[in-house]
Amino acid sequence: MDKGILHWSAGILGFVILAVALSPTSVIAHGGDEPEEIIAHIEKESTLPDPAIFIKLSSSILAGFIILVLFSKNNAPQHRQNARRPPPAKDRRHARPFGALVGSHFLRLKHQPYQPFTRRCLRHKKFLFFLIAIPVVISTFYLAGHTIYKNITSATKGPVHWHADYELWICGEQKELRDPEGFENKVGTSVLHEHNDNRIHIEGVVEELGDVSLGAYFSSIGGLLTHHELRFPSENGFAEVKDGIPCPGDVQGILKVYVNGKLAEEPERYVPSPEINVPPGDCIIFDFSSGESSTTEKICESWKAHGWSYQERRNRGIDDGP
Repeated sequence: MDKGILHWSAGILGFVILAVALSPTSVIAHGGDEPEEIIAHIEKESTLPDPAIFIKLSSSILAGFIILVLFSKNNAPQHRQNARRPPPAKDRRHARPFGALVGSHFLRLKHQPYQPFTRRCLRHKKFLFFLIAIPVVISTFYLAGHTIYKNITSATKGPVHWHADYELWICGEQKELRDPEGFENKVGTSVLHEHNDNRIHIEGVVEELGDVSLGAYFSSIGGLLTHHELRFPSENGFAEVKDGIPCPGDVQGILKVYVNGKLAEEPERYVPSPEINVPPGDCIIFDFSSGESSTTEKICESWKAHGWSYQERRNRGIDDGP
């Protein structure tokens, strides 16, 4: 088989492998069937534009073209070898002095053999320069435009950094989420997550306020929150409670969510207050127990450490939610 065909085949094969390896993929791993609320939240996230897709595609194309150049039939070493072959004598009829013959031959060996290789290198340099520069320039403009457009059209008109503390109580026992894994040290998404500190972190550009509600938060960590049901990942697997499930002593429990001491009617729709520090950021109590009450005496540890109370927050005139 022709060596040129083999070189081009190897280059094309390398291009295909890189394109597949660098192509954007997303895999969602979970156990069992997810509730419709979680599926809807995941599908909504997957439709958001991702600049990384464009960068990965440009990188795969760039790497593929470089492989094609490196595996091309007329590579540089072959040209160097061909260029060093002295050209045949065109005219041997005219006798030349020995000194002139040796001098001309020396000059030809000194300058001529490297000219074809140099010219080809210059052509390759220009080609590779534009091959690298064009994707970089396009990616830069795309990322800049995407960032500006996302900030302008977002509900917050730019990136935010909000926090809200919470506590999970089930039948009188305080529960916690599972510990984060990996280098990111978080449970959730880049915009909505927790760092093993019982604190909701809202960081980045918020396109719609509903994307950072309490319901969205529990969806981002793989759980679920409605006005009568709560599910979240704990160290012992998933903890799940619903209205009517008995606590120890055969006492039916009721899910209640208190925001800054007051009962929230639609907790899954509540959006935390736009505060960086806690307090004055929200204190949210999830309490599954018997009985119903419009207020609670439970309070977040961060509030206790700063000597805050629900009345203190109301006295300062701080509103709940954005």
